[in-house]
Amino acid sequence: MGLSKKSFLIEYLKDETRNVAIIPLADKKSMTLSRVSSTAGAKYVSDDFTWLVPGDSAPTLTSQRMAGQPSVTCKQ
Repeated sequence: MGLSKKSFLIEYLKDETRNVAIIPLADKKSMTLSRVSSTAGAKYVSDDFTWLVPGDSAPTLTSQRMAGQPSVTCKQ
């Protein structure tokens, strides 16, 4: 599983039963992360991945699988 090497869009879905971010992967699949409570901005989690969208800086994607490697920082 890996992120797309090119630019990609993250889709956000919110309705009565869910509030999620959908991140496209390189293998034409996607990863769905659920929103959780956070004081640092919008935070979405799935397994060991965390997508954090703070109000004052660029969003980041981190994972325990990527321990010791830089996190992915994105542009809006």
